[in-house]
Amino acid sequence: GMGYFLFYSAVFRVKEVQVANIKDFPVGEVQTLTEKELKSYWLFLPKNSWFLAQTIDWQKIVASDFPRIKKIKSSLSLRNLKIVYLILELRRPIAIFQNENAKDSFLIDENGLAYEKLSTSTEYLKNNLPLIVSLGSKDHSLSEIVLEKEKMKQVFFVKAELEKLGLGTTNFQIQGEDKLSVQTKNGFLIHFVLAKDMSASFMTLKLLLEKEIPKDKLSSLEYKKQKPGKKARLTSSVKILAQLNLNWFFF
Repeated sequence: GMGYFLFYSAVFRVKEVQVANIKDFPVGEVQTLTEKELKSYWLFLPKNSWFLAQTIDWQKIVASDFPRIKKIKSSLSLRNLKIVYLILELRRPIAIFQNENAKDSFLIDENGLAYEKLSTSTEYLKNNLPLIVSLGSKDHSLSEIVLEKEKMKQVFFVKAELEKLGLGTTNFQIQGEDKLSVQTKNGFLIHFVLAKDMSASFMTLKLLLEKEIPKDKLSSLEYKKQKPGKKARLTSSVKILAQLNLNWFFF
């Protein structure tokens, strides 16, 4: 009948998958995997039928093998029923994530998803990306959300604000829910308590840097969260206080 003709006829049979080329990405492997799916069946119906091929979730097919692929746009033309065209959108790295004492480092995207494993933790220098180290967290694997989106925003807010003050950053260490330590390019170590509104802490830090502490003597700052009703303050580490014989408290 007509149904048999539509699903089994060679006229409506897709024979080939073509994947748009992307430099330094194994599109050939993606093509092999997707063509394998095309040759399979849904119940007793061939998926290479032009009608069923349009329902295939190509992203789901490749997700576990190629987590770097963020989205796949497919195209099946009535002009050429034999070919399905795929255009890949790849994830873009925003940072490198590493667990404390872990051997593996991962490239992560803007959603905190780990999509590519790096062979060495020093590759972040080559990639010119910030390194985010999670202290005391569990081991992670590819395709996992390793950093919550809200915390990611906070880290990059801190990064941007420090750069406005002339402090380039190299790595960030997260501990618990609200502690963040930032290593700067000139060797400073700055500790923050993460909060939804951190404008007050940066106003204080700006005053501290500009007016109160010589840059050649600044090595460690710590932003301390105060009890409700009290103003925030910045204080140097005890070691530096003893060394410089200064009392750096600002209310």
